Amino acid sequence: MWVRHRVFVQEQGVAPEIEWDEIDRDAIHLAAISGGRVVGAARVFSDGAEWHVGRVAVLQQYRGRGVGTLLMRVAEGIAQERGALEVALNAQAPVVEFYLRLGYSGEGSIFFEAGIPHRRMIKRLTELLTEKALSLELTL
Repeated sequence: MWVRHRVFVQEQGVAPEIEWDEIDRDAIHLAAISGGRVVGAARVFSDGAEWHVGRVAVLQQYRGRGVGTLLMRVAEGIAQERGALEVALNAQAPVVEFYLRLGYSGEGSIFFEAGIPHRRMIKRLTELLTEKALSLELTL
């Protein structure tokens, strides 16, 4: 998705050859759309041991408007529908607070991925996400 390219490659300087990986083939890809335009993206996948959310990207002019929260809620719902009791992610250090507000807990030390500091985070999916929660509409 071009949103990932814009955010990770153009804004953050991640090498294009590591932005797209083998996980993309089997992951479930999400897109947040406003006015017919893709403004956010994420992927959700299982590695066989646990479910993960990753590559959460929102165009700069749409940040702070609920797009990331919506993507995360939908990703969590997809994982939960497939039997996940928790989801994991590797949060970039500058947005750890965002994930803490969504109920994630930090685990372990800061590590570097693509030259960017990250922290592993986990969220236990204790509350059943209803279809209503998954069909939120975002008005931007």
